[in-house]
Amino acid sequence: MKKLVSLLLVAMMALSFIPAMADEPIEIIVACKSLGNGWPADLEDDFVYQKILEETGVAWKLLLIDDYFAAMGQRIVGDDLPDVIYYSDSYLKTYADEEVLLCLDPYVEKELAPVMAWLGETNLIPYQVNGELYGLPKLHDGNKSQYNIQIRKDWLDNLNLAVPTTIEELYNVACKFITDDPDGNGVADTYGITGGKGLPLFHAIACAFDTALGNYILIRDGKVTNALLQPGMKNALEWCLKFTQTANMVDPDVLTTTGNNIAIAGSVGIHVNSWPGMFKQYAQDNIAAVNPNAKWIPAGPLHNEMGGEDVMYPINNVGGGDGWALCADLADDEEKLQAVFKVLNYFVTEEGSNLIQYGLEGEHWVKNPETGRITMTENGAAANYISTYQIFSRIELEYLQVKFPEAEIAFTNSMTNGVLEYYNSLVVEPDGMYLADMESYIKTQMLAFIYGERPLDEYDAFIKELNDNYMFAEYMEAAADQLIGYGYDVTK
Repeated sequence: MKKLVSLLLVAMMALSFIPAMADEPIEIIVACKSLGNGWPADLEDDFVYQKILEETGVAWKLLLIDDYFAAMGQRIVGDDLPDVIYYSDSYLKTYADEEVLLCLDPYVEKELAPVMAWLGETNLIPYQVNGELYGLPKLHDGNKSQYNIQIRKDWLDNLNLAVPTTIEELYNVACKFITDDPDGNGVADTYGITGGKGLPLFHAIACAFDTALGNYILIRDGKVTNALLQPGMKNALEWCLKFTQTANMVDPDVLTTTGNNIAIAGSVGIHVNSWPGMFKQYAQDNIAAVNPNAKWIPAGPLHNEMGGEDVMYPINNVGGGDGWALCADLADDEEKLQAVFKVLNYFVTEEGSNLIQYGLEGEHWVKNPETGRITMTENGAAANYISTYQIFSRIELEYLQVKFPEAEIAFTNSMTNGVLEYYNSLVVEPDGMYLADMESYIKTQMLAFIYGERPLDEYDAFIKELNDNYMFAEYMEAAADQLIGYGYDVTK
């Protein structure tokens, strides 16, 4: 018996020297639509995942889902939901109505307090359903326009012209770029103006009249209205028509291709587009290879002819466009729920924010100890894949200053431009209405007016067609009701 006891004691002592098994990390599945460029094939090589795990003890796993919203519908039916859910447009309301999302109101003052502080004055009304908070915005302080009017400064100098600031000045400069041989080659081979693929050029013209060329729900003077109903719309269309009807004024391919190529080639002197295609380093290198003397500068927006704010481009600046929500099942798993909050709050710390924006300090970026400014290292490209981790939108100006210092003049201009703020993402069309059909018809008719295929004196008839055939009046009635329901101080 003593021998048996002795053997048991020896065995227990031996076991005491075996290290305890470490607790498995809490696993959180995050549904997303896409992964960044150069995504690591193995989690061992995903330095963001590993750093999050190290700092929080949470295995924050991004799940790529093809055909996202169709697949999410199937997951809802099959009760197979991820823990953190990406949503877009009206899907927040859809998911909340289907009771698959967690109401966040009980957690705002405590668990989510750091996130709320980081969001600052971001409007949270669009992330509510029936007055309760269900979504976390991907915005920080509102969308920032990337658009500006880009113009050849060397051509302006060659012709002794000033940077245009009004619609009339823009037209006159564009005319000079056609007729006065701005590149000095003795050949009439230049267009006046081009733009991003589609309507950006014409939006910039229309914005000078406090409108835009499409279905954009606006709030003006305390009332819900639409860009199509704005007092300046007919004036805007007249100017668009004047541009298109002037020989060699508008790039003939502007509706189907971006104007970047002919701008880089030196065939046009004005380009209305987002800044990256012309001001990032690769674009500047391409421009210099064709013409080392070419100098593009940002300009705009055009002064508002209606006496309002100068705005450059229509932007969904009210949220509701996309964001993140938590699965309702987390309410029954306190450990996982707290793990989600822990990671979200880590993302809004300086360390976490820098991680998901720039990568690892010392390897992908360094900070100047005197100025505090971050610069990317020669290994910075290895962090290009990490944008999918940016659950919340970065603080855009700071981010761009770090990532694209060569383009600071361009993005600073575009981000400080006023925008035509619209509210479509908050509005669900009434039953029986086919919104896509209406918007398709609107686009075809806008182009017909712009290019002279339909006379402008038929504009009122066009609005009547929308009311008679596409439930436009009912749509605007619903828009007013829903914006009032969100808490906006508006009337019909």
